[in-house]
Amino acid sequence: MFKISRKTEYAIRGMIYLAKQPRDQFVMIKEITKATKTSPVFLVKIFQALSNANLVVSSRGSFGGFKLSRKPEHITLRDILEATEGPLIMNLCVLDNRSCGFSNTCSAHSAWKRLRDSMNGMLEDVTLKEIASDSRE
Repeated sequence: MFKISRKTEYAIRGMIYLAKQPRDQFVMIKEITKATKTSPVFLVKIFQALSNANLVVSSRGSFGGFKLSRKPEHITLRDILEATEGPLIMNLCVLDNRSCGFSNTCSAHSAWKRLRDSMNGMLEDVTLKEIASDSRE
């Protein structure tokens, strides 16, 4: 079963909120948490991960906060998922053939690779702009 964590859910909510704001405007974390009904302490940690992944830019001070690092159409769902969850792995043998002694003979190996490639492709096709425009607010 593939299930996203609460961390990723909050990251997506926060990114949607930022996508709807003027691009040059920094938004305070307090405003984001209020609008997205998320935990301020948890969201700060999440936005640090998003900043480390170069998806958001932060600024300190009275006019500080966060804003998207690039246009929403250039941020994918895969970008957000990998910033919060790490690389998407269907099976360890697909990530590293040395982790499985059966990679060369296992008939499931190619199926895992196709599934991973398919999922990555679908996640890359969904942009933050698309998600933000579909959201019901």
